[in-house]
Amino acid sequence: MQEIITIKNILHARENGISRISAEVAGEVLWFESGDIELQSSAEGFVSALLVSALRKKTNIVIDGVVDKTWLSNVHGAMKQFGKWWGHRRISISAMQGKASRGEKGQKTALCFSGGVDSFHILLCCAQPIDYLVFIHGYDIPLGDTVRLNAYLPCLKAIAEKTGARLIIIRTNIREHNFFRAVSWLRSYGCALAAISHFMTDVGKFIIAASYPYNYSTASGSHWKTDPLFSSSYVDIIHGGAWAGRNEKIRSIADEPLARKYLRVCWEHRNESINCCQCEKCIRTMLSLEQCKKLCFFETFPLKDNLLQYLQELPRLEEHLIPIYNRLFVWQRGLDPVLEKAIYALLRRSHKGPEVLRYYMDRIIEYYKRRGNAFEKKEVILQ
Repeated sequence: MQEIITIKNILHARENGISRISAEVAGEVLWFESGDIELQSSAEGFVSALLVSALRKKTNIVIDGVVDKTWLSNVHGAMKQFGKWWGHRRISISAMQGKASRGEKGQKTALCFSGGVDSFHILLCCAQPIDYLVFIHGYDIPLGDTVRLNAYLPCLKAIAEKTGARLIIIRTNIREHNFFRAVSWLRSYGCALAAISHFMTDVGKFIIAASYPYNYSTASGSHWKTDPLFSSSYVDIIHGGAWAGRNEKIRSIADEPLARKYLRVCWEHRNESINCCQCEKCIRTMLSLEQCKKLCFFETFPLKDNLLQYLQELPRLEEHLIPIYNRLFVWQRGLDPVLEKAIYALLRRSHKGPEVLRYYMDRIIEYYKRRGNAFEKKEVILQ
């Protein structure tokens, strides 16, 4: 008999100016709260947040609440896609008696905003009016790390003021919840982002900035095929910006004063800076900025002069990053020869084992097929 996870005791409370929604999941409380906006109880939000974890654990969901029919139909499509990617079998979602979800579509447009390349690209370069910038404390900045949040909070306020948007900070313990932690964040973060949309009372469009372009075929927790499938009759979830690759986005924001001053891509936090400049993501972003000769203008990377040293100190790349480095820095030129040499050495360090090589060759074949005969052959590092 398949296991069942029950989401019950969905509550809303307001105390000391804080709006909090919570639910009991597997005997442990999961909560979301904000002092900037009134949150609403939503069965769809809790199920969305936990869906990939439930698929991974092969656990049916019973929710003490009424779910929107449009959302339920959509989310079955999301389960089908996740099954194609990761082999998960569909689970059942059973709604019980409870308070009905909101029935009217909101009028506001919200953007999930981390301060990174993807969300800055949507904010600064797309003709889409944004009412709310939604920063979620407890996702890439751990819930207990109030020091780092407080360090970046003035930046977020400045960005909101300059763009005319309203800053919304939402806190949650989801990444600390034992049931949610059953699956990798790289597979579950899209669901966690989409869930927030269902808790915001007046939001009718909720934008999740694309991490990868349309032609990037690898499965991801946030993807243009799955993010919109968490929409309901009262909120549309938009996967925005997938028409552009990361380097194209970086070039589009490289001359923007707000990005130069406040861009935040770091999640490893190896030092006290907003961007540590030492982790792989910081290094990759700095390489792209250097490629277009704009890194020198970005004060948000305080240790940028040590780029070569930090690149040489990277032990190896995760396998999914190997084709990305080739696409960004081998097939495209523009870097100093010394940096290029260090990238080639990093790629050689990263090619270990037949599985990595097979993965890499599959991506190469896909790239050649897309470009066809017009593709200009360039150096590719295989060993």
